[in-house]
Amino acid sequence: MTDLERVRDVKRRYNRELMRIPGVVGTGAGQDASGQPVIKVYVERDSPALRRKIPDTVEGVSVRIVETGRFEAR
Repeated sequence: MTDLERVRDVKRRYNRELMRIPGVVGTGAGQDASGQPVIKVYVERDSPALRRKIPDTVEGVSVRIVETGRFEAR
């Protein structure tokens, strides 16, 4: 299993829990600026209160918060 496959597997297992956090609008698996695999948590608006609810790591995988605004279906 590659590092990215492992991150996708961890994200899949924790997706429901992360999506239950008010303000979270999505999740994804990707890489950070240095190329390290991470779980991305997309939020409507970043705030210190929201950051306290989102873990820094999940099963040893780093979590990155990305402010996106609201997602809308088209």
